[in-house]
Amino acid sequence: MSRDLHGWFDDLSTEIPLFYLKIVSISDSVIVEDRYKVVLAVVALNQESADMIFYRLIEGSTQTDNPLIMNTSVHVTNPTIFRKCLEWKEKETMKKWNDYYSMDSAVP
Repeated sequence: MSRDLHGWFDDLSTEIPLFYLKIVSISDSVIVEDRYKVVLAVVALNQESADMIFYRLIEGSTQTDNPLIMNTSVHVTNPTIFRKCLEWKEKETMKKWNDYYSMDSAVP
């Protein structure tokens, strides 16, 4: 992940994360160098975020029917641990998004 993407993912350079990653599929067996292929949905906060993020994804990433979601892939050695980490991060990001928007709507 590039420095910009990392900052947007972990809200290091923004008020809230601009995207999260969700597992779409995991290969049944090792694909390359003892690694499994994991297809990921990159879910953007909004269209402005999607415009900044999606063009930075690896070649071969594909657009979905949802303009805020694009699929990409990575190779990992332990898909079980990777899934657990991404599920935790997704919950954390969703909480931050919900808190941000509920706080935003409370301001007159």
